[in-house]
Amino acid sequence: KLSPLALVIYVGASYGIADSLLFNHHATSRWLSWGIFQTHDAGDFLSRTAQFLVNGTFETHRGRVINILTYAALLDWNDFNTVAATKALTYLAAVSTALTTLIVSKKWGVVSGAVFAYIIVEFANGHIGGVSSEMPGLIFGLLAFCFFLSVSQKWSGSIFLFGLLSLCFSLLTRVGAVFILPAIIIWAWHVLQKRKMQKWLITLTSLLMVAGLIVFDSKLTNMVAPKSGGSFANAYDSWYAVHVEG
Repeated sequence: KLSPLALVIYVGASYGIADSLLFNHHATSRWLSWGIFQTHDAGDFLSRTAQFLVNGTFETHRGRVINILTYAALLDWNDFNTVAATKALTYLAAVSTALTTLIVSKKWGVVSGAVFAYIIVEFANGHIGGVSSEMPGLIFGLLAFCFFLSVSQKWSGSIFLFGLLSLCFSLLTRVGAVFILPAIIIWAWHVLQKRKMQKWLITLTSLLMVAGLIVFDSKLTNMVAPKSGGSFANAYDSWYAVHVEG
């Protein structure tokens, strides 16, 4: 009989094997060549991150300023060791995936948890080790999913807002299906049909939070990347990627 513990072991083993193949056996992935060289978008993100660490500003046509600042913090913390920086995100993604898999298994059964774990691991394995926006976005997104699953079982306004905050950071880090934001707010409106005061309060707070984070991101972009587009500057390309790769 398949157990939740087996799924946690599967998640940990999958992340661990992928990480080991890249860095111990010099494998090649979408973002890494021979487990060393950052390629394609990852190479560009690494270059912009280095530019920020040296000059305090950078220029990019991709937007996603929060993603570059995340890697800047990790690289600064690890003395510009890209392997250590990306490994930190791999470990966080593994823990987030395992936690979310356990919650899904508890709510919908172990088979559903197994399907969920397979989908997330399959996605993550293509991005492990790369200085790309997918891994930070995945971590924030899984955190948001955990919050929303908790709210679906027992309503809590504060947990819902934490989930919305995590989802916003996920989308600012890695532009995806942004239309999920109004869908989530409409869902909360539906759940709170019989609580008129709380319904309006949560809806208004949610809208103000989303607007505030967009303004914050715009101000941040003007501060550290004044000659660049905003976080949604490359949205059309990201939406294409979401459509093609999920």
